[in-house]
Amino acid sequence: MNDILRKVHLTRSLNVMRSLYPAEYDFYPKTWFIPEQSEQFRDDVRYIHEQDQQHKRSLTTFIVKPSDGSQGEGIYLIRNPSSCIMTNRPHVIQEYIDRPLLINGLKFDLRIYVLILNLYPLELFLYDEGLARFATIDYKAPATENLHQTFMHLTNYSLNKKSATYKHTINDKQTDGSKRKLSVVWNQLIKMYGQDKIDKTKLLITELINKTIIAILPELRIEYEFELPMGKKQNISCFQIVGFDIILTDKLKPILLEVNANPSLRMDFEKETELGRVIYQPSPIDEEIKKPLVLETLKLALPKKKLHTMYELLIPHRGASLLDYEEAMTQRLEKVAQRRVDERSEKIRSIRLTRFDAKHNPYFSRPLKEFRKDDEEQQQQNKKVLLNPFTLVGGDNGKEDEDDPFLTSYNRTDEPKMVKRKKLKANNKKQLISNDDHESGENGANQSISTMIESDEKNLSPHEMYLLKKQYRQGLTANNGIS
Repeated sequence: MNDILRKVHLTRSLNVMRSLYPAEYDFYPKTWFIPEQSEQFRDDVRYIHEQDQQHKRSLTTFIVKPSDGSQGEGIYLIRNPSSCIMTNRPHVIQEYIDRPLLINGLKFDLRIYVLILNLYPLELFLYDEGLARFATIDYKAPATENLHQTFMHLTNYSLNKKSATYKHTINDKQTDGSKRKLSVVWNQLIKMYGQDKIDKTKLLITELINKTIIAILPELRIEYEFELPMGKKQNISCFQIVGFDIILTDKLKPILLEVNANPSLRMDFEKETELGRVIYQPSPIDEEIKKPLVLETLKLALPKKKLHTMYELLIPHRGASLLDYEEAMTQRLEKVAQRRVDERSEKIRSIRLTRFDAKHNPYFSRPLKEFRKDDEEQQQQNKKVLLNPFTLVGGDNGKEDEDDPFLTSYNRTDEPKMVKRKKLKANNKKQLISNDDHESGENGANQSISTMIESDEKNLSPHEMYLLKKQYRQGLTANNGIS
């Protein structure tokens, strides 16, 4: 969902629908993709500015947005393509809406919450309440001297909350706050333009939302099938709350700015004290909007059969009113939410144990407790193999080693190891010297090996002495065969 609703991907989907139905998909500004359409953007800007000069109007302004940006990060206005900062990060450039609808001289946009409850068939629910976010400086038409005025041209809460003129809304009746309830703004607009025009605007917003979801529906279903194969769809309820950011022109026409896959559900705000310390205080307007939003979403996401069963049990036997029913539903939903949190925690715990499993993940450094004993036994076996180097050495299926007096003396267990090693060295020395005397005139190389063994007897380990002795014996056999 996040990737599908990024600015680049969303605009591509809308462009496909615009090519098929140009009259129906005219609710978003013309858009260029940077860096792949940089040359086309320069050519189009040159043509657009020529048209502006012919019609004696101000030059068109453009707004640059990162495709994966959020909270107003990385957004700026330009008129000259050379002012665009080229990076490897994907961006979109759109025509700036320079004639927005104003209330008390301030620019604003609307945050509309939409619940995608089901894809087969498609089920959408439009929340009847929302937010209106206002800029904090009186709006003026874009010009070269005010393109940098962020608090004038951008309405993002994350940016304007840093403004000195930002006003926190205390109650739902306040009409001059920088963040207001959608219903309050509608009432203000009805007084300005009348009920009929505002109803038509609301209808256009509803159509805009439906058309946008239809444009991304194929990709949504593909992602849904990929994430949840047929075997995993049983007893699973999936839903998503998305936030549509819409701005109104001075003709009351809604224009889509972007769609947020994860709209903020925070119900507090940051405030800096006199000592410079940042504290968090509850936001009454966010609580009034977002608490019912979450509650209504859970009511819709909960299986309808359970809702009807609970309602039938509550009303006849207790004689409860609708208010009691709502309270009981709230308690029920809180229990369901807590149960789902516990199930998710248990699932994460089991996944971590699986990842720590030495058999399933041998590269992880923290094996399970039940496999530690097996690991200790394996380590002891490895130590035994290292202590007895002759278990890995053998020729002719071990027959040569069985007849070897050197190995026979080493493998005796009736004497201590230190005594065995001394006798082993002495016997080995006598055997090698006798062999040297017997073959003294046959091979000078074998004599040098015998001399090396005698001189380095104190410095060689039993395994090294065995290898030298074996090499010496093979040399004698080769000489006898040649002669």
